[in-house]
Amino acid sequence: SSQDTKGSCVRLYTEFDILFQNRLSESEKSDSLQDFRLSFTPSCRNVAVATTESGIVPVFTRGDCATIISIISLEGCSIASKHLEQLDRNLEISVQAIWHSNLFQTSDTFRNKKQGAILGVFGLPMESVLLAESPVNECRTIVFPVPQGDDFTTTAIYECRKPYILTMNIAKVRSDWAVVMKSINVRLEATWNRMDWHYDGKSPTIKVTIFSCSFHGISGLIQMLRSYFPEAITNIS
Repeated sequence: SSQDTKGSCVRLYTEFDILFQNRLSESEKSDSLQDFRLSFTPSCRNVAVATTESGIVPVFTRGDCATIISIISLEGCSIASKHLEQLDRNLEISVQAIWHSNLFQTSDTFRNKKQGAILGVFGLPMESVLLAESPVNECRTIVFPVPQGDDFTTTAIYECRKPYILTMNIAKVRSDWAVVMKSINVRLEATWNRMDWHYDGKSPTIKVTIFSCSFHGISGLIQMLRSYFPEAITNIS
């Protein structure tokens, strides 16, 4: 968080695992949702402005479970006032889903309609939000009520952060690079940094995609990879 004369600016990094349930009745007609994303609305008198950056699922199909990365930016936050009764001690945030559905009007025409629904509400102590030193030190897990018997294994991660891509020449790597990369990701789970890669089994190079909540995080991960795989990184974009 940062502070100015109008209050503090806070960024909350969120990760939601969302299951699009299988059809429960014939009245549920949509089998897929287009451009599915999240939006957040704070219910707190001591937050002036709130904006959302959300990963977007291009086509969300029934039975799929996706992880959506989102960032909530809160401006004008304050817990100090001459009139304490005018401030809220808890920050309650409503989680909404937004998507587009193709609804047929006649046999040969359709219109694209924007739709939405409230998924739930979660709350955090306002003081804790403002005094948190970093996303690493303030990591919380909130479980919403879910139906029993469903499989919640996520199939994909949809990011809102800009990725950085580098090329690694694995032909020059003597160690088992895949095992090392997976172990690094395990260590990064609570830091909002992550790496993805794709290997076709033939090419001597792989593309590594790095996600981080800051430029310093990107630089740190690049230096970490260089320490594990010296001479293997050939290009950074």
